Amino acid sequence: MRLRRVARLTPGAVAFFLVTDLALRWVLLLAPYPELDAFVAQPASAVVTDRAGRLLQVTALEGGLRRLDTPLSQIPASVKQIFLRAEDRRFYLHDGLDLWALARSAADNLVAGRVVSGASTISMQLARLVHPRGSGWVAKALEALDAARLEARLNKDRILELWLDHLPFSSRLAGVEAAARGVFGIALTELTVEQTTLLAVIPRRPALYDPRVDPGSSAAAALRLFGPEASEGALESLVSAARASASTPPFPKEAPHYVRLLEASTPGGLHGRVVTSLDLELQQRLEAAIRKNLKPWYANRLRNGAGLVLDNVSGNVLAWVGSADFDDAAELGQNDGVLATSQPGSALKPFLYALALERGLSPATVLPDLPTDFGSAEVYSPSNFNGRFNGPVRLRVALASSLNVPAVEVLQRVGVRPFENWLRDLGFASLERQRGTLGVGLALGNAEVSLREMVSAFAVFPRGGLDLAGKQVMSATTAAQIRDILSDQPSRFLGFGSSRTLQRDYDAMFKTGTANQYQQVWALGATAQVTIGVWMGNFRGQTVIGRTGSGIPAKALVEVLDTLATPADPESANWWRSVPASHTLRICTLSGLAATDNCPTMLESFADARGSGGAASDPPPCTWHHPGGRVTYPAEYASWVTGGGRAGLGASQETVPGTDPEILSPANGAVYYLNPQKPLASQAVPVRVAGAPGALVTVDGRSVAYLDSTGTAALPLTAGVHRLQVGGATASYEVR
Repeated sequence: MRLRRVARLTPGAVAFFLVTDLALRWVLLLAPYPELDAFVAQPASAVVTDRAGRLLQVTALEGGLRRLDTPLSQIPASVKQIFLRAEDRRFYLHDGLDLWALARSAADNLVAGRVVSGASTISMQLARLVHPRGSGWVAKALEALDAARLEARLNKDRILELWLDHLPFSSRLAGVEAAARGVFGIALTELTVEQTTLLAVIPRRPALYDPRVDPGSSAAAALRLFGPEASEGALESLVSAARASASTPPFPKEAPHYVRLLEASTPGGLHGRVVTSLDLELQQRLEAAIRKNLKPWYANRLRNGAGLVLDNVSGNVLAWVGSADFDDAAELGQNDGVLATSQPGSALKPFLYALALERGLSPATVLPDLPTDFGSAEVYSPSNFNGRFNGPVRLRVALASSLNVPAVEVLQRVGVRPFENWLRDLGFASLERQRGTLGVGLALGNAEVSLREMVSAFAVFPRGGLDLAGKQVMSATTAAQIRDILSDQPSRFLGFGSSRTLQRDYDAMFKTGTANQYQQVWALGATAQVTIGVWMGNFRGQTVIGRTGSGIPAKALVEVLDTLATPADPESANWWRSVPASHTLRICTLSGLAATDNCPTMLESFADARGSGGAASDPPPCTWHHPGGRVTYPAEYASWVTGGGRAGLGASQETVPGTDPEILSPANGAVYYLNPQKPLASQAVPVRVAGAPGALVTVDGRSVAYLDSTGTAALPLTAGVHRLQVGGATASYEVR
């Protein structure tokens, strides 16, 4: 009778328990769980790589913690299996509480008389991470309840994924991906079985089982995880892997200023895998070049530098160096010199001359390099770097040699306000707050702008007039003419003499600048592929001691460009040297006018007509040179001629009779000796020629310089016998 009654009750009891279990699950599912919501929303580190996937940084969270979110589908099966074996072998068989493991743990502890093992499941461990409850039986009971809540809300794979992504390995490492990179210096997918097993035991006792701290204890604990299945050489393999971890480098901190900028400019910060446009090799090369070239000048207070490299095709950043040493607190290394503003000096001139070309001037336009007072209420009297005035100079030479008076003259012609507007269109947003305060000094770079703005604007020239956004901000003709001028070594000779820093055997354009009594020194350069800029100075505003000069950043710049240069194919070389929408004329190298039979000559480009936009009209025939070698200068140069520019000659007197130039120095057959005690760049062969001011000078058939208006030049010393030619005159000399 009782058996039949029990049998009748059994289905009802089963139903009761099923309904109760279902109701409990619904309660657990629907009850608020704000701790879980906050836990899932926790920020994670980002893996930041260069364009080729090379690691730049794993970004740090608050307190220096690094943790990475990795989808379970991207975690290798071997990693999942080993961690499940280490912590919860029946994870997929229980509902958050493993009764068998609980019973085994209780028996083990009872026999030992102390706690020797626990029975926490992965769900319980995750619950403890989500909402730490402390210790004691009450805390354990609540932890079990939280595990049930997790099991009701999440499927097993999601629980395992969250656990693997948040599992603590030390105070600064959480999650298996960050642990793999922090302990072994490799990605999770590259771990061996031994390395994975060593990782799996760390969370049990991080201070003891971290292989970087105690390889022996770590390997022994990992071996126990293998159990009886361990092979004979397992311990040796584990010890070897553990010891290797001791040499793991710290997390890299490449391109720190750039990564910091990305974090600040990305809403919500960086997450997941971030592939940047940087080239790690180029980044490191630029950093090394800046540090190397700063080192000899540290005592002069030239103690910091910055650099930026852009890809001319895409406009992307390839390298970004904000300071010589990010961690140098004494020199404010965390300041970003790419974004900081300072005066660029003459490095701003290319943009002024580009505006002048757009307004109708040509590379042949002659500009006066004479003592001149500019302004009225505030008089401005610029002088050149070398302290000389060169009389009439063509625009090409004035820009390539970075002469100051012609630059101010050009600014007077185009206007300060139009130039400010032009710079704004080229991307110089920093100038907005300085409008109306700069005056004609703007021609010589008295504005404060950033290296980023300078390099971005300089890239317009190799990009054919397109800014980085793809907008045509200047004509392709003007961009090509500036590119050609700043690639022209002979035209650079008047201002920079025999310096070889910017003499390269590949197509490249350069511009340097110095400001604030050498406190800010700049160099810009570009090839068809890249544009690069380097700034050097200091972030503390200290006056630089001595004349440091823009040659220092220029050396760093060319060291990087030299490694990128490849032999140019004919098509690329022709593009670099060609000027679209233009035609060439033979001009007089002195007057810039159309050449006659009496003139020293060269070919120059002139823009074709551009309608209302204006274009340089073809020049009339030269009226300066006359038969018999006689030269007359316009009246504005009279005082310059009689005052020493052309000593002893009036504005309309003969120079030297004869139809051909006469080489006065070097004498034919002269021998010069190199001085090993002096820098090679400071030694030169002096050239003086009568009857050919402005003429082209060639050595061994290679164009090396133009004579200045006084008929002089200086040639670099190169060992050997050489043939010098100016017009129809020749002379040989030897350097030993």
